[in-house]
Amino acid sequence: MSAVLPLILVVDDEKNTRDGLSRFLGSLGHDAETAASGEEALRKIEKERPDIVLTDIRMPGMDGVSLLEKIKAQYPEISVILLTAYGTVENAVKAIKLGATHYLTKPVNLEELEFHIKKVLTQQSLREENRELRQELFRERFEAGQIIAHSRNMKEVLEIV
Repeated sequence: MSAVLPLILVVDDEKNTRDGLSRFLGSLGHDAETAASGEEALRKIEKERPDIVLTDIRMPGMDGVSLLEKIKAQYPEISVILLTAYGTVENAVKAIKLGATHYLTKPVNLEELEFHIKKVLTQQSLREENRELRQELFRERFEAGQIIAHSRNMKEVLEIV
């Protein structure tokens, strides 16, 4: 996750939607960036590595599902929430199978969006904490001082290591 504020990238070809969601996310204490297309989003993701991407599904050029696939292929740690005005159960199932964290319909219920963002950020935080604890445990378990040797040759090897 980002060092200071969680960074959320809002991707939508409709300026009013981008701006409205960006303001809402800012009011929640998140740093929000916007992109008007999937292509622009990929450029921003490469530079800024957001914690979450909120993307519309229907956009000219690269659609939200294609963007999701590219994000998950290159940056699997980034959570993607898909937004659509044309929600169906089949599309939701497909999106989740492709790696979307959530699938929300437009107009977006802001309380529901806030809930899902908090949930995603909590999960990311727990994954990071788990990763750090595993690394610490590995370091402690395999420090040279933790290995017991009886032979002089093995003791010399451990000293060198």
